Amino acid sequence: MTTTAEAIEAVQRLAQSVIDRMPHSDDHAPVYEDLDVVEKALRLLTPAVVLAATERARHASLGYDSAHDAEHAPEMLDASASYAHYVSAADRFGLLLTVEEVECWPPAWGESNWTPGALTRTTVKSVALGLAALDDLLARGVE
Repeated sequence: MTTTAEAIEAVQRLAQSVIDRMPHSDDHAPVYEDLDVVEKALRLLTPAVVLAATERARHASLGYDSAHDAEHAPEMLDASASYAHYVSAADRFGLLLTVEEVECWPPAWGESNWTPGALTRTTVKSVALGLAALDDLLARGVE
């Protein structure tokens, strides 16, 4: 997986390459301005954001993409993201869940779709589901 720092370095090399191919121009300011915009955007990609976006992409590669998400009621994605995060937080703080809480995973999705794992992995999954829910709400124009 490419890190944010590696992506910034690649963009800087690209900008330098563009400047090198502009030997007759003394005004490189637009290239540096564009470079600054891209660097600022890339700095928003913290390791956590990259992990969650990568997990979201993995879901899409398995067929759980935006088109698939649109087949569900909007609150279904919210419920699953909330549930996954709740279970992850309970695990983190050593809380015991009741049978009712454990059985809150959306029944229509089946137990085979709920695969809790290591604490960080479960948190990444819950955030990816939250991104799916947000993407779906935005696509539906819900405020």
